Amino acid sequence: MDITGNALVVGGGGGIGRACAVLLAKEGACGVVVADLNLQAASDTLAECETITPNKTFKGKALKIDVTQEYSVCEVFSDIVQTFGRIDYCVNCVGIGAQEATDITSLSLTEFQRFLDINATGMFLVTKQASIVMRSQEAQLISPNSLSRGETRGCIVNLGSASSLVASAGVLPYTASKHAAIGLSKNSG
Repeated sequence: MDITGNALVVGGGGGIGRACAVLLAKEGACGVVVADLNLQAASDTLAECETITPNKTFKGKALKIDVTQEYSVCEVFSDIVQTFGRIDYCVNCVGIGAQEATDITSLSLTEFQRFLDINATGMFLVTKQASIVMRSQEAQLISPNSLSRGETRGCIVNLGSASSLVASAGVLPYTASKHAAIGLSKNSG
């Protein structure tokens, strides 16, 4: 891969998000910001990034983020722009999964809303702020080694799951929120 810019990984404290942050560092990103609700987990991921990067000028930061709160998302993006100047890659990995199957007749509105707040609204807030930042920054070459690849202001990757495409019995709130993630990503333009 040709990773040369600054990356933000939301939900980078564990799982797929952690793997993404570490891979971005390993592939030579200039900077990696690991944002997670669990600041200690984000810091642990960042420590791994710092040990694996081949980039001698690597700059990293761990930040706490609550994707259900717009002010928290805005603060993280403001901090990143102040510290790094730009965001070239935003990987949105934050999400919760269903722990057990639940029939719709016993599902509470509170539980359904919790999934939407984190998996759909959280993705919306992060995608919105990343779009604002990326649209305002100067375009840069995608690859200094391959001019034919053109320019970009940045790239946003929103993670879904198999449930983004196929309904699974008993996990209505998860499936609905993951379907929303695909719709959001397809329409963010």
